Amino acid sequence: MAMISQYQVGLPHCLIPIINALKNERNKDAKLCITQWIGEYGVHGIDRLLPHLTASMGNVLGKYLIKLGFDEYVEYMYQNCVFEPTADVVCEAARMGNLHIVSYLHLLQSVVMNYGLMEAAACSGNLNLIRYLLLQFPKKAFSTSTLVLAVRHGHLHVVRFLTYYKEEIEITDDVLDAAASIGRIDIVRYIAERLDGFCSEDGFNQAVSKGFTKIVKYLFRRQPLLASKTSLQLAASNGRLNIVQFLLSKKIVRVCSSSVMAAAAFGGHLSTLRHLHDNVREAWSSIVVDSAAEGGNVEIVSFLLNNSRRCTSRAVDNAACNGHLEIVEMLLNLCKPFTENAIVDAARNGHLDIVKLLIKHQSPVTHKAMIAAAQSGSIELAKLLFSNYQRQNEETNSNALLYQMVEDATVFGHYSLVLYFSQLCTPDWKNLFFIAIQHGHEDITRYIHHNFKIPILREHFDTVVVQKHKGILSYLLPFVPEDWIVSSIISCSLRRDRDMMQVLTTNQPFLHRAICRNYLGYMRCYTIEHLRFQHIFLTAPMPPIVLTKSWFLLP
Repeated sequence: MAMISQYQVGLPHCLIPIINALKNERNKDAKLCITQWIGEYGVHGIDRLLPHLTASMGNVLGKYLIKLGFDEYVEYMYQNCVFEPTADVVCEAARMGNLHIVSYLHLLQSVVMNYGLMEAAACSGNLNLIRYLLLQFPKKAFSTSTLVLAVRHGHLHVVRFLTYYKEEIEITDDVLDAAASIGRIDIVRYIAERLDGFCSEDGFNQAVSKGFTKIVKYLFRRQPLLASKTSLQLAASNGRLNIVQFLLSKKIVRVCSSSVMAAAAFGGHLSTLRHLHDNVREAWSSIVVDSAAEGGNVEIVSFLLNNSRRCTSRAVDNAACNGHLEIVEMLLNLCKPFTENAIVDAARNGHLDIVKLLIKHQSPVTHKAMIAAAQSGSIELAKLLFSNYQRQNEETNSNALLYQMVEDATVFGHYSLVLYFSQLCTPDWKNLFFIAIQHGHEDITRYIHHNFKIPILREHFDTVVVQKHKGILSYLLPFVPEDWIVSSIISCSLRRDRDMMQVLTTNQPFLHRAICRNYLGYMRCYTIEHLRFQHIFLTAPMPPIVLTKSWFLLP
């Protein structure tokens, strides 16, 4: 029936997957779908597709054929279609360096020259294509972006060719920045010496971050003011020891700040940190050990502590938050301080072993820690913290806290925690039911409705439909009035919500009532663009005559 219905509205069933793929250029399955289709049907496949393609879909197909190297099919399609290739199609051919297709499209008089086309050709590195475009469109040649893209893709031969047109190309910092960022010293030298290019501080720092030592030294000789404290910090954070040594030797900063050492410590670069330790005597503040603890490198934390570097409570707090058990244990054994944040963050991230260790070292279990445990989803962690919370706060009424915890567990969808905390208090099940529906937690919704007989309100049902919680919707359908379902079918058809339509129309009588109640719902989708909704209506089996009267007379 589905195949017949699709064919009746003019679309053979076998074409549905590829047509759907072509409707959205970003469809991840489009490339595979087109490859399989062309591989199986060849030119005949193009013939079968053409009558059903809009201009946008046809040009998406053209771009994919170019990417896949099916030149003969590109030519065949544009010879036999009623639409013209767009600038995007031509640019795709230029980006692939496909001189044959670009020249073919030019013969069709569909190539409109713009800077984007020349930039695409520069990306490809096809010098013959660039010469061809220059010959065809001599008045609209090159821009700075053309040169930048050629540099960024490492095409030195294109850069040399563009040198002949340097009078019309503005040589900005972007050009040398692009060369520095890809690590091509030959292109950097050529641009600097032949095109008088200069680099920006950002371009210099990119070379520093990526460890291009030769480029850093070359650019520093030409423009020594490019180097800054930021450059040194980037080199340290990325473990570029050679560049750190070079920049320190040039004394680019009067005093090497703690942020440089902290960057190396956080990044886990021990060799860089050792060099800084041996050569920088000042500015070793507590931020260095704090950052090392946050980064989680045990060897670096041990190295710093063994060299009498101090830390603050942030060291334990940061390590606990990120789950670095060995570092937390090392710091606690040295009696390093910590705050409430340590156990709160460890609980929120589910680090049970660290929570146990902090409790062992007399960490207070606070209201915040309990809420964090509820959000973590760990039943064992929640039980541990709650037992310690009760022990530490014997005189405090914990009902308000339990209400908050069961509510947070519902928001985050932790079914086991909802069951556990609800045994310790009497929560507002109506409120929890609505929270579970809003956040799409089907298991909690089912549990509350089944065990506490919470009435389903129209607000609940509409929330499920609008937020597209398919599982909850399927569960609720048997419990709601039929008129709600019919109204939702109509509203979903009007806003083209296919997923919800499929769930709502599992009961065919509701679908027929919706058609009769609101003919607009059908007419609104009666176009080739909305075939999927028309298909839902058309494939519904017609109801028996004896039943239609009672259905249609219902309100």
